[in-house]
Amino acid sequence: MAEEIEQEITEYRIHETSMGWLDKKFKRMAKVAGQVGAKPPTYTILRGEYVERKKQLLGDDFEQGTGEYDRYYIITVEGEPPKLAGWSFVATLTHTKDGNLINKVPGTIEDVSGKYRTASPTCDYCGLIRKRTDSFIVRSDAGEYKQVGRNCLAKFLGYSNPERVAGYAAMLANIRKAIEEQEEKLFSGGGHGSDYRDLLSFLTMVVAVIEEHGWVSVAKARERDVTPTIREVEFQLSPDIDKKDYRHLKITPTDEHKSRAQEAIDFARSEKLTTDSDYKHNLKVSTAGDMFHNKASGVVASLIAFEDHDKEWERVQQQRREESEKRKDEYRKSEYLGDIGERITVNVRVVRRMVLDSPYGVTYLFRMLDGENNVVVWFSSNDILEEDQWYTLIGTVKKHDRYDDIKQTVLTRCKIVPDVIDSPVVPTVAESKKKIATKKKRRKSHRKTTEASIGEMRI
Repeated sequence: MAEEIEQEITEYRIHETSMGWLDKKFKRMAKVAGQVGAKPPTYTILRGEYVERKKQLLGDDFEQGTGEYDRYYIITVEGEPPKLAGWSFVATLTHTKDGNLINKVPGTIEDVSGKYRTASPTCDYCGLIRKRTDSFIVRSDAGEYKQVGRNCLAKFLGYSNPERVAGYAAMLANIRKAIEEQEEKLFSGGGHGSDYRDLLSFLTMVVAVIEEHGWVSVAKARERDVTPTIREVEFQLSPDIDKKDYRHLKITPTDEHKSRAQEAIDFARSEKLTTDSDYKHNLKVSTAGDMFHNKASGVVASLIAFEDHDKEWERVQQQRREESEKRKDEYRKSEYLGDIGERITVNVRVVRRMVLDSPYGVTYLFRMLDGENNVVVWFSSNDILEEDQWYTLIGTVKKHDRYDDIKQTVLTRCKIVPDVIDSPVVPTVAESKKKIATKKKRRKSHRKTTEASIGEMRI
């Protein structure tokens, strides 16, 4: 009788890139199971886990982590052993010079008798000891065990094609061996393109590298013929040089670097980072978990620089808001100038220039203040005024308007008096009118004198 032990679930570990192979294998096994009248086998994924790759530097005595991880799935297999004439397949024995390898069929809940671990390649049916590679352990419904050679299965089971049954039993029993061979083939064939990185550790190194060398994108690196930040980070995590040379180039992150990296991760996972572009979407996806796919290394590395840029943008926006509030306080002192339809002269400083696009073309909006903080607005088809410059304008009052509850005088058909006033000490409107009137009077007097001279010449 078999030695009964507590039921245990056998777990298998398989690389994520081998899952396609596993699906195909179970489809083939299901086809054979149908031919021998057995229930098709299935596998269940219990969990996933990451295993860090190790690398040994030249001249070093031990391996160190590279920051790259492989993802594996832990699975269990359930299968129904083929059964004939009241006997079920339990395990296969692979005879070696050092003992027997026992591969149980998935679903077998007890160990086979200890004697089979050292049993000779004999057959309980024919009683002969032969040079066999494999033998099969079968169990009756009553709990009796037999060791049967491959060639005796037909007579023992009374089945015309025991090879097919034995083949299916071997497929079930050797599932672990098949997975191990697949894994060996996968890694011996070179890269498999399924590496992952620890998000916090990776970004911590990014922060340290940026502090040492500054942020350099791949595009800028090409222009300047320098090393981009992502390549320097990869080198620091997985150096490929002699240990002695690495000592001079090694960057060691600190707790401050780690804190800065965590701050960036929190930013990426918050509502502050929107997904209104493909870049932001990829950044959001890549930083959602504690591990990220190696293909996203470039976009993840840019997170620190992106957040710094966002902080600077927020700072500038806050500064503009404060300046805007300050201007509004000044603007609230504004009063209307002239009467609607009146032609007036104003000395103003341009505080805002805006470009307005419409179906009728481009219009330039100039928002200005005179010396007494009265707001003047001019919509022009020509871009002729510059911000923070003083001008003397002659224009017609189009309307008296309010914007943000601030009084503003809207001018039209404006002309610039050639003199540009560089000083904030500006003449009053009355003085400007008097100055313009004097100039007109002089031009008119000059014109009369000229006409009189021309008349005398004609006479």
